[in-house]
Amino acid sequence: MTELVDVRADALGPGEVICLGGAAIVVTGVDKGARTVDLHTCYGPSLRLLHADVVPVVVAAASDAA
Repeated sequence: MTELVDVRADALGPGEVICLGGAAIVVTGVDKGARTVDLHTCYGPSLRLLHADVVPVVVAAASDAA
């Protein structure tokens, strides 16, 4: 199972999977500017966000079996 965790845009890196509009999108590259972060994907133009913007990231859900 997976779940969504909110992460600041400036903490994302290549290979992470974000969720926008219900679609899972793989981040292929990150360019950090003075105020913005450009997230590159295989779908074309990069997504430009502010450093403090929050993005939902797909992560493996923690298992309760211990």
